[in-house]
Amino acid sequence: MITDKLNTFSAAQDVTASAASTDVIDLGPLTGGNTRRDIGAGEPIYLVVATLLAATAAGAATTNIQLQTSDDNATWVTLFDSGSLALASLTAGTRPVQVAVPRGVRRYLRVNYVIGTGPLTAGRFWAGLVKDVQDRTTYASGSVIL
Repeated sequence: MITDKLNTFSAAQDVTASAASTDVIDLGPLTGGNTRRDIGAGEPIYLVVATLLAATAAGAATTNIQLQTSDDNATWVTLFDSGSLALASLTAGTRPVQVAVPRGVRRYLRVNYVIGTGPLTAGRFWAGLVKDVQDRTTYASGSVIL
């Protein structure tokens, strides 16, 4: 998976309460009366969120990770919602979100972290757009692949 700073929403963002990503991606003005666009030129673009520092909480907090879009960088519409992710799925090194960006995005994109039954006492995330996801399968030691 190759990352690009200009396509990054959160480089190493600490999240303990609900918050938007530190960066917003501006895809540029729409022309010709269009209100939505398809990004990726015929190939999917993926939203990937990686947990850099495990999410922890005193209780059973959950985290929803959302991809949002906007015409004006003020009013946001959710394109994708991960659903409630338990703390156990947000350990360091995991990628709780690897999903193709839906069609019809508007000018601006951001990631929104929604903490339920929080707050978190720790949690650090990387989030960005990538061309390909890393989805290899790990096999137990001694396995043979033919």
